[in-house]
Amino acid sequence: MTQYQAPPAGPHTPASPGQHQSPKNKRGLVIGLVVALVVLVGAGAGLFLFVKGGDTEAPAGVDNSAFLSASSPTERLEAAVDQTLAAGPMRVTTVTDGVESTAHVDYPQQIVLTEMPAGPGMPAAATVLMRGGDVLIRLDSAQDGMEAGVWYRMPVEETGMGAMMASSFDAEAVRKLVSGAEDTVESGSDEINGVSATRFVVTPDKDAYIDNMFSMMGVPEDEPTLPQLRAALFEQVPNELEYWVDDSGMLVRENDGTQVKTYSEFGEPFEVPEIDEAAVQQMPGI
Repeated sequence: MTQYQAPPAGPHTPASPGQHQSPKNKRGLVIGLVVALVVLVGAGAGLFLFVKGGDTEAPAGVDNSAFLSASSPTERLEAAVDQTLAAGPMRVTTVTDGVESTAHVDYPQQIVLTEMPAGPGMPAAATVLMRGGDVLIRLDSAQDGMEAGVWYRMPVEETGMGAMMASSFDAEAVRKLVSGAEDTVESGSDEINGVSATRFVVTPDKDAYIDNMFSMMGVPEDEPTLPQLRAALFEQVPNELEYWVDDSGMLVRENDGTQVKTYSEFGEPFEVPEIDEAAVQQMPGI
């Protein structure tokens, strides 16, 4: 398992407009990209899945028998997470703090192709391709030693995020984030994009949530900064998570208070860019 590397002490100050970024700042950009990608593919935080139809027939090729036979809210939500992860290719639109990114995701194949717009922490729009534990990035415009249109390999292992990225595709690791909750209740239903969906409200066990995150990231139990990391993360874990699940057991909406995910083009294959491996460069300044 990739071992976690503690971040440098002290606050991070982003470069001012027009200010040259040092290699240290570029490393911060790399870590930010990896974290953003983990958030995108990490279904444990929830999925917002848009699928057509509103009956108990799951999309073609999806086995929803576990959902239909589940006897408790927790079991039903776990089954919905499982079958969504296994459902194959889909388009994901994620909105976080008003910034929208688009990706094509295939969890079983461990592929994520993301279009990330320029914004806070992102000086240029980028295309990010994740294949298992390998992450490649291509910027739309040149930035501090990185040429536009050139594929660069991100130093996933050096950032300490490799294990967490791998766990994002692990159904068991994802399931723990649901089954470890303090409480899961069904709270009425809503119409989501024309589909009737049951609303699940999950109260996470914050300590268990953080423990699972540390495990996913490979943080050792004797990490000296563990108390500070735990305290900082404790304030970031939401008090509740909302999920909406349609009658077939597919997740149609998720809200954690900071981001919303929408899935479309469900089950439709997508093209992965052909990349000349000989032309791929290492991220500069790392």
